[in-house]
Amino acid sequence: MDEETLAICNQPDCTFSQTGICVLNNEPVSCPDRISSLEDVSSAEENNSGDIYLEAPVDFERFSSSFSLAVQDAQNLMRNRYCKVVAILGVPGTGKTACLASLYLLLAHGRLNGFQFLDSKSIRAFEEITGGTRRWNSANLPEQLTVHTEMQDERIAGYLHLRLKHRSDGKKMDLLLTDLPGEWTLTLMDRNRTDRLDFLKSAERIWITINAEHIMDGSKRRYTIHRADLLLGRIKEFLEYDVPGICIVLTHCDKAEPVSKYFSELIRTHNDLDIKIIEIASFSQNPDIPAGFGLEETVKDLLHMRRKTTFDFAASLVRDDSVRNILKFQNF
Repeated sequence: MDEETLAICNQPDCTFSQTGICVLNNEPVSCPDRISSLEDVSSAEENNSGDIYLEAPVDFERFSSSFSLAVQDAQNLMRNRYCKVVAILGVPGTGKTACLASLYLLLAHGRLNGFQFLDSKSIRAFEEITGGTRRWNSANLPEQLTVHTEMQDERIAGYLHLRLKHRSDGKKMDLLLTDLPGEWTLTLMDRNRTDRLDFLKSAERIWITINAEHIMDGSKRRYTIHRADLLLGRIKEFLEYDVPGICIVLTHCDKAEPVSKYFSELIRTHNDLDIKIIEIASFSQNPDIPAGFGLEETVKDLLHMRRKTTFDFAASLVRDDSVRNILKFQNF
C-alpha cells in the first residue's frame, strides 16, 4: 500500500488521499493538521507485520448433545482419563433409574454434600430420565417419576457419565454408571444369561438395588432375600470369583423402617465377597427423610477401592502355552 494513502487529516475536506495534494498547500509530512506522521504509520506497519491484533474468543466447553453413551463412546472417554465404572443391577421397579435421577438433581442444585458437579457427557440422558420430576410437588406425587429404561440395542449396555469434584481434597472423579432395564437382571437370575454383561468385568463397584418395602413385608421378605442370594451366586460364577466391591442399595427407605438387619445371614453366606449395605430414598414424601437420603454415602463409598479377590494368585501364574494370553485382555 502506498504511504500517501495512509495519511489521516483533521480537515474534513482534505482530498490528499485522492489527489496527493494538500488543499492548504502544506507539505504532507509537516502539515499541522495531520493526525499521525507518515513515517510513524509506515514504521508501525513494518514492525507489526504478522502480529495478532485480536485475541481469540474464550471457548467454553459445551454439554454433549448425546443421550446415554454407547460402549465405544465410553471406551474413548476411558482412554483420555481414568473412569470408575459402576454396574447397577436390580429387578424392575426397585428404583435404579430413580436413584440416578435423584443423584443428578442433587448435583444440579448443589445439594450433594461434599461433591461438586463438573461435567457430564450424557446431560440429555439425565434430563430425559428426570422428566417426571418436573410434575412433582409436595401435594401431588406423580404415579411414576422416571421412565422405564429401554435400550436402543437390547444387547449392549448404555452408560451415564458424571464428573465430580470432592470438595474436601479437590480430587476429581469420573463415573460411568449403567442404566439398564431390570429385565437384564431377571434373565441373569432365571436363565443365567450373561452374553450382554461383559461390562461387569470392568466394574469397580456393583450396586444391587432392592426395594426395602419388600423386606418390610413379611410375606415377601424371604423370597426377596433368596433372589438376592441367587443373584450374588450368578455374579460370582460369571466373574470367576474375581468380584469387585458390592453395595446392596436398599431403596424406598422413606416408606420403610431400617431393614439392613435382615441381610446378616446373606452376608455370612457370601463372606468371600466385600458387601456393604446402604439405605437410600431417591424421592421422599416423608418429612423426616429428605429426598436423596443416603446418596452422599453411596457416592463417597466410590472414593475407596474395596475390591476383594479370593482366588489363589499362584495358580494364575501357571503358564499355558496353548493360549495366547494377550487375546484375553479386555479394555472394557
